[in-house]
Amino acid sequence: VAHLWTRPSGTTRNFLSEGWATYAESLVVADRYGAEAARWFWRDQARLYLVNADAARTALNNDPMNSGVSYAKGAWVLAMLERTLGQAAFDQGMRAFVASPLGHTGYDDFVQAFGADADKARRFLAPWVEGRGAPRITVEPGIGHVVLVQNDGAYWLPDFAVAIERTSGAVDWVRVDLEAARTEIPVGVDVARIRLDPAEAYLLKGDRVVEIAKGAGS
Repeated sequence: VAHLWTRPSGTTRNFLSEGWATYAESLVVADRYGAEAARWFWRDQARLYLVNADAARTALNNDPMNSGVSYAKGAWVLAMLERTLGQAAFDQGMRAFVASPLGHTGYDDFVQAFGADADKARRFLAPWVEGRGAPRITVEPGIGHVVLVQNDGAYWLPDFAVAIERTSGAVDWVRVDLEAARTEIPVGVDVARIRLDPAEAYLLKGDRVVEIAKGAGS
């Protein structure tokens, strides 16, 4: 049914067809089986993408042979866009795109369907759609701070969460808009480990849990 809602054209047609259908599947899973099942669904989609070498080598806007990148990564990109814009704005934009007449169903039409939020959508989508792979973030410990390093291009990751686990067992959350290649955040003292994106709001490569060496960051 979801495949019938969009009639995409152009270089991103598989992203806006197969990615949309997988995203719609997540809504059915959440509605039928609940939030925990939905979390499992998204973890599994991330796994399916990250183990698919062909998908990792293919950009969403250059996938004419439907290599597989558009299913899992495409769905993740739509889910992340929804969180970035907010559900109301995302739903309104998708309804506008679905209603577009034939001949106006390409990628630019998709982005412009978000109206007042089109520039925000384009800014977020650009590295995900045009680039290959997904962000890989590493942590460089410092004295009283850590530096988050984007290793595979600069993505805009708004409201990115970092959990700071202290040697006392206390946990502090910090949220930051990531976009630069390097972003310094204060962490204070007695840091045991850093957890990147603990709520799994973003599709990431690499380790999410970073052990802080004794003495570093304190």
